[in-house]
Amino acid sequence: MRKIFFLACLFLAACATAVPTAAPVPPSPTPIPALPVDELAPFTAGLVAGQALDAAVWRTATRYHISLTIDPSLQRIDGRQTIRYTNRTGQPLPELYLRLYPNLTGGSIALQNVRRVGQDGTITPTISAADSVARLPLEPVLADGETAEIALDFVVAVPTEGGGNYNTFVFDQNILALAHFYPFVPVYDAAGWHLEIPSTQGDIIYGESSFYTVDITAPADQVLVTTGQVVSETRTAAIQTITLAAGPVRDFYLISSADFVRETAVVGGTTINHYGLPDAAAQNQSALQTAVAAVTLFNEKIGPYPFTELDLAASPTAALGVEYPGLVVNAARLYKRPTADPLLATTTVHEVAHQWFYSTIGNDQLSEPWLDEALAQLATLLYFEQTPAGGASFLGQLEAWGEYAMAEDVPIGLPVAAYEPPALYGTAVYGRGPLFFVALREQIEQEAFSTFLHDYYTRFQFGVATSAGLQTTAEAACGCDLTELFVEWGAGGSKLGD
Repeated sequence: MRKIFFLACLFLAACATAVPTAAPVPPSPTPIPALPVDELAPFTAGLVAGQALDAAVWRTATRYHISLTIDPSLQRIDGRQTIRYTNRTGQPLPELYLRLYPNLTGGSIALQNVRRVGQDGTITPTISAADSVARLPLEPVLADGETAEIALDFVVAVPTEGGGNYNTFVFDQNILALAHFYPFVPVYDAAGWHLEIPSTQGDIIYGESSFYTVDITAPADQVLVTTGQVVSETRTAAIQTITLAAGPVRDFYLISSADFVRETAVVGGTTINHYGLPDAAAQNQSALQTAVAAVTLFNEKIGPYPFTELDLAASPTAALGVEYPGLVVNAARLYKRPTADPLLATTTVHEVAHQWFYSTIGNDQLSEPWLDEALAQLATLLYFEQTPAGGASFLGQLEAWGEYAMAEDVPIGLPVAAYEPPALYGTAVYGRGPLFFVALREQIEQEAFSTFLHDYYTRFQFGVATSAGLQTTAEAACGCDLTELFVEWGAGGSKLGD
């Protein structure tokens, strides 16, 4: 997830990567409680007025219950986890897979005591894909419509430099950033299980909306910023423990620091919290106010942000910014720039836009990265079109950025790994991609384009969109055939090459 502005990946490629050795996994602690089957109250409490969760729709969504202990060094995480997974594939499943992303992103994760709840004995995982995939055999097989609970223990070693795509999984600059740090169930769709090793640029996960209950024990001085809402918390002089509920969300993210200072604003039914650095008061306030303006605009132009909380935080990321469900981060170095510098505002708007395009509307970010990135760039253009200077300056940046991809007709709809050389990814997806939507707006005119944005958001809320679904929604809004436009820009997914 992550990375506004592809040049950041070039910076990351030059970074040295340190891989600490994971400490031995401790003996299994007392099992955490089983997940409630249909209890949605903790999650509906985190939704704004007008949003609802139909238990009949969501009863088969994947549930995670995670218990974490963050070591005082901030370089080790001990965890216990229960996953309730319902087979919705239409066929029996002889195995379940987990992604172990820390083994790809500069640190490590080790599993122990993997077991199927209700059965004796443990499961021995088969590890593959550069140690990033764990195959869990299921005996008996999991029939379509049936549910299994998997319980396990894990320990994570956190790197102190070069963590993850764009330094997103790391303890650096006195900030602990935990991206994709826990065992994660990949998507199973018409293509099967998504077990590929992701590119070193772009976002690395493809996730479905799920429900998380997370218990975190951490040093008391840490300001914890996470996906979801706090349900309960206790504190002593040395230790704090919080319980969170998050969902429907595609991932769970945590960032913390003893240095964070919090500022808050409210937009409609959503509280926006900004966790900045103590020596950047003006920049902290600027980022918060930019987020307020962006949420206000996107609520109107696209559709209402669904959650009662949205957090922003400074991060050691090597990108300019990164998005996660209910939480976005800006690079800490941006807060050292003058407030008149537009880069902090541009990054903030782009990452906030991802709450609509990626968090709420999902997509396969490895195979069709343009669906969220180009739309986030388009939303950023909409934002700057409302400013006194208008959107001409940002549009000019997009045109300059996408110039090479435009001149060479580089498709905007390719998988991340298909862009060679890698620099083509940025110019095609972040530069040419939003210009496709500008062309679409010109072709179908403003009223139909506004209808398209609202309908697309409503149709795919908490679901997974595809290029074909986006085209169908746009064609319904304008009552026209847009195949020629989609093929011309290479935006048609399977239509590429027609």
